[in-house]
Amino acid sequence: HRSYQDETPVEVRIFPSRIEIISYPGPLPPLSKDNLNNERITARKYRNRRIGDFLKELHLTEGRGTGFPKIKRAMKDNGSPEPVFETDSDRNYFMTILAAHPEARVSEQVSEQVSEQVSEQVIQLLEFCKTERKKQEILDYLNLSPAYMNYKRHILPLLQKGLLAFTIPDKPKSRLQKYKTTESGLAVLKHYAENGEDENRRNETVA
Repeated sequence: HRSYQDETPVEVRIFPSRIEIISYPGPLPPLSKDNLNNERITARKYRNRRIGDFLKELHLTEGRGTGFPKIKRAMKDNGSPEPVFETDSDRNYFMTILAAHPEARVSEQVSEQVSEQVSEQVIQLLEFCKTERKKQEILDYLNLSPAYMNYKRHILPLLQKGLLAFTIPDKPKSRLQKYKTTESGLAVLKHYAENGEDENRRNETVA
């Protein structure tokens, strides 16, 4: 879509949650910011026609107007969110946003949790709480007294990070209250089981 009369380079921005590709200037009419994301797009004007025809003869490009549906189809087949196409009112730029697959975002989040938050003790505690446990059971498991400071230091942070959860969430102070490992906590355990040993070896090598 870019014009080779504009020397501004194409930008490719990579973020943990998405990829953004920006070219200049924007699309030609009748494409606009209002119809770029329509289910059906019909373009009537083309840039770089000679280059396009030449590349098509070499089988390096497909027919005109096939880019949008091909991108949408590829994202759908991959189980990824739909692509987003953007421009402004004056068609100064054309941007394509490709969001990361949901599982890729979860994996990134879990990896950060493991590297930044999870100690060996936390891993053991999450394993222990795969079966619902009372607060005193957890503190006994950690060989700690029932002092509130121990609860605040070892259990509360895991609740706040969503790795542990109350079994009776609407009554936090219930005498029947127990704690259990959440889906996020289980994901951390799985990630640690698959990667923890290698990470420990790398840390030992660095040390």
